[in-house]
Amino acid sequence: MVTWQVVNIVVSFENFALLQRNPHYITLFLLVMAPALDTAVRGIVRHVVPPMQGEGRFAEQAYYATKRSYIRIGRVLVTVGVLVLIASAWQINLTNLAAAGVGARIAAGLVEFLIAVAFGYLVWEVVSLWINRKLAAEMTASGYDPENEAMGGGDGGGAGGSRLSTVLPLVLLTARIAIVVIFGLLALGNLGIDTTPLLAGAGIAGLAIGFGAQKLVTDVVSGVFFLVDDAFRTGEYVEVDGTMGTVEKISVRSMQLRHHKGPVHTIPYGEIPKLTNYSRDWVIMKLKFTVPFDTDPNKVKKIFKKIGQDMLQEPAFEGDFLQPFKSQGVLEIYDVGMVIRGKFMAKPGSQFMIRKEIFNRVSAAFAENGIDFARREVRVAIPGMEHKEGLSQEDKASIAAAASQAAQEMRAAADTGKDDR
Repeated sequence: MVTWQVVNIVVSFENFALLQRNPHYITLFLLVMAPALDTAVRGIVRHVVPPMQGEGRFAEQAYYATKRSYIRIGRVLVTVGVLVLIASAWQINLTNLAAAGVGARIAAGLVEFLIAVAFGYLVWEVVSLWINRKLAAEMTASGYDPENEAMGGGDGGGAGGSRLSTVLPLVLLTARIAIVVIFGLLALGNLGIDTTPLLAGAGIAGLAIGFGAQKLVTDVVSGVFFLVDDAFRTGEYVEVDGTMGTVEKISVRSMQLRHHKGPVHTIPYGEIPKLTNYSRDWVIMKLKFTVPFDTDPNKVKKIFKKIGQDMLQEPAFEGDFLQPFKSQGVLEIYDVGMVIRGKFMAKPGSQFMIRKEIFNRVSAAFAENGIDFARREVRVAIPGMEHKEGLSQEDKASIAAAASQAAQEMRAAADTGKDDR
């Protein structure tokens, strides 16, 4: 329909020489061939894009994102090529249009506007493609998966991503904003719009923000220095002024911490007085076991050493241990028994699974060697118990009730102490 209208306009101007070259047929042919060219682009991408590198969710996402980006880039190139061929068929020259009348100059500006938008979109896709592939490679190499609940055993302290994987999302956001601003101004300039007032207005707005939003500037600058110092990475478990959680997301001015119980805390960088990172390089976990007073500490030491050596040979924990599980001797004496402590050093994120396995193995080894865990006992001293054979049933019931009440009071006191901690 559009082609028919164009032919009528050309005929009305009696430009029959142009129609002798059959531009309308060429236009129809190119428009009909456009879907076939799109199919060809998808086929070429399917065979040209290299196979997926690595394994896991991030590698798969990067592979499909790469294919989609190449397809979109190919479609833009095909569209531009078809438009150029159509313009050539109708003998449309941008140089001649720019030197012609007002209407022709508007048409030339519109074409240049579309070219600037198309080129900007290509740059957007290429930059996004490169950064997303690099981010997926970093995620795959580090083994970090933010959606994997098994990491860290459901507790805090899991290993995070790499330093580059933490910074790349911010680089991508900054690059996209820069592309939109630069090519947006170029496109508006091609339409004949003077962009100088826009740049001046942006400068004034920047000064206003600088003077009126000092807190925002403080947050942004503090965030830059935190990232330069590599104080935290995405996926690491940190504590900020008493607030603990896994670094789930970072932005230009704030970070989000996901507590292991679910709540999300948003903390501006400028409000971070001190940051403690629990997921960097290595972690030491110390475990306490309370045993009766007559337990031989050397026997427990040998049991712990054997468990530590056996776990080093387990394929499930291969590479997780930095120091094996071993005994640290008697830590302290309680009223119910001795507290013997053991410790191990491991990579962040694996300590909780190791701890569970150690608890299971220690419990089984103690049972095998006849060692019981100390239990809290209640002893009630009653005068005259040397004649206990003559106690009536009521006396015995009273003694049992007193002992039960004492045990409940001690249990309540112990629970209160745990809550306070």
